[in-house]
Amino acid sequence: MARKPTDIIKLQLRLPERLRRLIKEAAKQSKRSMNAEIVERLEQSLLRTNLAALMREHIDLAADRAAARAVDQAIQKLGERQ
Repeated sequence: MARKPTDIIKLQLRLPERLRRLIKEAAKQSKRSMNAEIVERLEQSLLRTNLAALMREHIDLAADRAAARAVDQAIQKLGERQ
């Protein structure tokens, strides 16, 4: 049976002790459990990554459109000169 995006799964994880301590301290500062801290930080990191990729896509698309307009304008000016 396929998992739904809302399903909660258990995941065992190996990480360095120094990182566990950093997570523990961050969780304490934000008044969250270590699990909630890890989930929040992973979500934020992945959202930023996805947002950055989406922004790059839009920038590329805008640049392509601007380049196409510039070429069209140059062709139009050449046609007017003849």
